[in-house]
Amino acid sequence: MSNFGKSVSVFLLAGSTAMASVVFKADFESGTSANTGTITYNAGYNVQLAVTGGPDATLGSNVLFADPFTGTQPATDITLTPTSAASLTSGQTAKVSLDFAIRRTNGSNKSHYVTGYDSGNNIIFQFVLGELDEFGHGASDRQRPGYATSSGANDFAGLIASGVNPGSYWFGNDSEASGFNPVKEAHFDITVGSDGWSVYNLKQDGTTFGQTTTLPTWDGGTYSELAYVKVTGETAAAGGFFDNLTIEAIPEPATLGMVAVFGGAVLFVRRRFMM
Repeated sequence: MSNFGKSVSVFLLAGSTAMASVVFKADFESGTSANTGTITYNAGYNVQLAVTGGPDATLGSNVLFADPFTGTQPATDITLTPTSAASLTSGQTAKVSLDFAIRRTNGSNKSHYVTGYDSGNNIIFQFVLGELDEFGHGASDRQRPGYATSSGANDFAGLIASGVNPGSYWFGNDSEASGFNPVKEAHFDITVGSDGWSVYNLKQDGTTFGQTTTLPTWDGGTYSELAYVKVTGETAAAGGFFDNLTIEAIPEPATLGMVAVFGGAVLFVRRRFMM
């Protein structure tokens, strides 16, 4: 390879580091540990792998089954710690992804929460997988998501992006029993910025989804990093099935644009030299 070709390779390799990087991943294909980063579970909680049955568009062949079984055991409390904090400064963002299916127990509060923290243990965002009366609407709150701030939980009324229809249930179905049904799970992407965040939802069938507009941070403040994420349950009366837990650090769009422009320019010059 010529020196010019080597310089092109070095440039493109350097440019590739500006792409999104996975700082946490757990797909549970080979156990309950994380593939990248660290996953921890609260003491006394039952955690095991479960195998899904039937066709499945989001959850993989193995999933994490987190279930207290009895009210004497603690509620869901799972901590996702990335290899390094994802920066939220200068237009950089983080994306938290998960596939989720609730394990229902009729007559109990079953909400789950996905909460992001900075390194000072301050809450940046809290995504609410709402269950019975979570947002003050009685039984109609079941299997509908929302968000929480320091003043309380809120549904997504008026905050769904124009032209999309999330349907009656964003995840699960109120008639579903406590066992796992692979057609009831859903995928969620949570995009986190320094002063706000948003949620994208894709149902198992791949046809029904919802996208929120920008949601406020927990206390309306501005944050410089996403240090870790916790997945928690409201009570010990319910658990859930989880898969493909991921945290990505995403550079500012301008950085990606510069990589594309300069990368294209270098390749153009290389072609001229080779002619």
